[in-house]
Amino acid sequence: QGFNDAAVSVFWVALFVVLVAFVLSWFLKAAPLRSKSALQENAENEAAQRAADAQADTQVDAQVEAGSEVSTRPERANAARPPFTKRNS
Repeated sequence: QGFNDAAVSVFWVALFVVLVAFVLSWFLKAAPLRSKSALQENAENEAAQRAADAQADTQVDAQVEAGSEVSTRPERANAARPPFTKRNS
């Protein structure tokens, strides 16, 4: 008889906890789901990068055709002296 009363008490408490959780779940804000898969996002990012690279290449080609010098790497402002060199005083 005692074991039966204890088990029934546990089930009533569990029922109360589940009902409270269910009611509280109605007040939670739903997180928006992703509209695209990670594979689709990566493909779009790579396509955008390729388009940007193609546009940069087109601009370089236009500069070359116009006869101006084109550098593919940025020049340092002070190219004569490497940075962080110790000077002799």
